[in-house]
Amino acid sequence: MEVDLEPSASPKGELKLMDNKFGSLILVKDRSQLNEAFKLHEELSQVGKNPLILTAYGKEIIDKKYSVRDLDYYQKVSKLTYSYIEQERYNLFYSLADQKLNEHMSLNSLITYEGVSLWQLSAQYIFSELGIILYNINIMEAILDFEKPKEVHIINDSSNLEKIVRLLCQKRKIPSFLHRKTRYRILSLNKASGRSLIFFRKIKRTLLSAYFLFINLKKSIRFKNREYKIIFFTHLERFFDSMLPVALKYNDNERLVINTYQSGCSKKMNKNRLSFMDFYGYSLYNPFAVKTKNFLKKTRSAILNNSSFFSKILYKGLPLGSLLTDMFEKTIYEIFPEKIREIDITRKIILSHRPKVIVVNHSFELILIAKSLSITIVAIQAGHPDEFILYGPVDVDAITVEGNYWKEYLLSKKAIAPDKLWVAGLPKFDFKRYDDLALMRDKSKKIVVFASDYATAALGMLESERIAQIYALCNAMKNIKDAHLIIKLHPYEKDSNTYRKIARETGLSSFTIVRNIDTLKLLNICDLLITHFSHVAYTAVLMGKNVIVSSYSSDFFPADSWDFKRYGVVIAVNDLKELENHIRNALFDSEIKSRLKINSERYIFDHAYKIDGKATKRVKDVIDQFI
Repeated sequence: MEVDLEPSASPKGELKLMDNKFGSLILVKDRSQLNEAFKLHEELSQVGKNPLILTAYGKEIIDKKYSVRDLDYYQKVSKLTYSYIEQERYNLFYSLADQKLNEHMSLNSLITYEGVSLWQLSAQYIFSELGIILYNINIMEAILDFEKPKEVHIINDSSNLEKIVRLLCQKRKIPSFLHRKTRYRILSLNKASGRSLIFFRKIKRTLLSAYFLFINLKKSIRFKNREYKIIFFTHLERFFDSMLPVALKYNDNERLVINTYQSGCSKKMNKNRLSFMDFYGYSLYNPFAVKTKNFLKKTRSAILNNSSFFSKILYKGLPLGSLLTDMFEKTIYEIFPEKIREIDITRKIILSHRPKVIVVNHSFELILIAKSLSITIVAIQAGHPDEFILYGPVDVDAITVEGNYWKEYLLSKKAIAPDKLWVAGLPKFDFKRYDDLALMRDKSKKIVVFASDYATAALGMLESERIAQIYALCNAMKNIKDAHLIIKLHPYEKDSNTYRKIARETGLSSFTIVRNIDTLKLLNICDLLITHFSHVAYTAVLMGKNVIVSSYSSDFFPADSWDFKRYGVVIAVNDLKELENHIRNALFDSEIKSRLKINSERYIFDHAYKIDGKATKRVKDVIDQFI
């Protein structure tokens, strides 16, 4: 029986349909192929086909003689929302996991290595890829509805988007043409390219192991096969802030910290003289399984050779078989090897040190691996608890949450038993060693911190709206003479030149761009935080700082996942033209500042319990129950 994944709910709003203006659409994704698109544009124009170029770089070439439209434009026209795509990919993700490859096995049980489901372990990547597929289907459907083209041309694109466009065109009986100079081959173990990929990865891992042998030799000798009561696994730096004070409550003979994220975590541990071992340093004495290659072959055969499975998956009447086949091919040869490696190393760590308990932050993958060894797990909330339960109930022995609000939240999601939930507060607020920047600030000026968010900084989502937000921010701050702007780059954000360029164009001179400075230190000295969608806003509210949350017109992100609006603890800006007025109000209007302070007191109690310097002890008491 076919499985037709019809949308659970339609996107809000209707398409604004217009009379057909363009007879031909030219789709180009690769910047290097823009010249080819311009050439095709001229050829089609000469024969009266009135072409339109669709590209992610439309804003950059808008002044040229060619008809160009940015893909972001159609998201605004269709009003395609984040929540809609989110629900769609949840439906597809769980439908795939539940589909039976044969009479007795599902993907969840079939793709298993050392008792760990690789399907779940790779869920974050698969979930992201499914979101891209469904987003592309919906946005291309919106484009075809809006433009009503007579033909579609695709320039040298080997991605899923090409297949989606051709499927949609075929369904609507619109002629489509592929302009490609070279065909890209999908990597496969049966092809030379696939074997080359695995060969070079082996070389890369050998070099990586040699590197860690050099920097971790003394550590390896010191920690190898030594037993500890507790192992703390670090994650992102902002999560580690709530683990560090707890780890320091134990001595070197009781605990070992494993640095799983190469960032500011190691710097903080060195600064606090906390002994730690790098996660990948354990590859020195971890013999990577020879059976990995055979396992991948078997997995690929079981999944990709089952054509009947993929032929049953439809979305809006479109067969997703070829799209999902490509996704699984990449997952098997790029994601699974890395996840297998993580399983091998994690098992080596736990079997070598035989801890009674491990302590984690938001590490869904690590929890899955550790549970296969029947180890006791205590989790410390250090962000939105949805990160614990994104792909199903969290299987830990205890979770310490920051406030009663989060306890009730997890109970409402039926994610964990009530007797495993403990309200503790925020340990990172007990560890007040972030005052050293206070001496550096200019007390004659108000400090405004702008923090970029993950999805726009790392993933490049809604780039045009992000640029518009930066322009509005710089124009506003230029007119507020007694304030200084500090731009805090996201750790994943590589380019700071965009900010400097826009600041120069708008005439803003009083600004600083920082990357590696501790966020807690910045929040400690700031008078106002401005962001779009980031955990830093939550921390700022709990620190008693005024916060402006600037929304995007497309509603691409959850509007209020931290429950700010219900409590009235932030200033929400929906119109960038009003940003300057809102900044002035947040900095200088005593009535607004007083209202925010009153509202935040209730919010802090509900979400952070007690900021009394005892949160670390409360977390330690929970851990000690299992030692």
